[in-house]
Amino acid sequence: MNMALELKKNDISIIHQTGKKELETVKNFYEANGIETDVFDFTNAIAHKLEKADFAISRSGASTLWELCATGIPSLFIPYPHAAANHQFFNALALVEKGLAMMEKQGDIDINKIIDKIKQVNLKEVSKNLAQSIQNGGAKEIVDYMLKKD
Repeated sequence: MNMALELKKNDISIIHQTGKKELETVKNFYEANGIETDVFDFTNAIAHKLEKADFAISRSGASTLWELCATGIPSLFIPYPHAAANHQFFNALALVEKGLAMMEKQGDIDINKIIDKIKQVNLKEVSKNLAQSIQNGGAKEIVDYMLKKD
């Protein structure tokens, strides 16, 4: 949450999705620090929330990566280090290696370094490249492959 204080100092608005159990604690933190933000836990309106975002700092589960790529939102991923077989790290790495995202390990977070990265990213260029990275018809291609008889 210390990052939120730095984001506020740099006039960066925050939309924060959190777990249901942490919702009140997170809301109270923002209120106590005078940080105006949109805090929520689960919502059926995630597409609307994503439409308002220019950049994301996020975990890197497969669904999250897909949503951020599909909506063209440049991201800094902080993989959950205890995920099975470290899959979140490898999910993010696939995008990082293509220059489509940034990543920091949870134990290596330097708030000032992250702020600098956010300021340096060409949001429009990365967004365009992310949108182009999504393959239309991918699910159909997978099903067709699975059903194909040798």
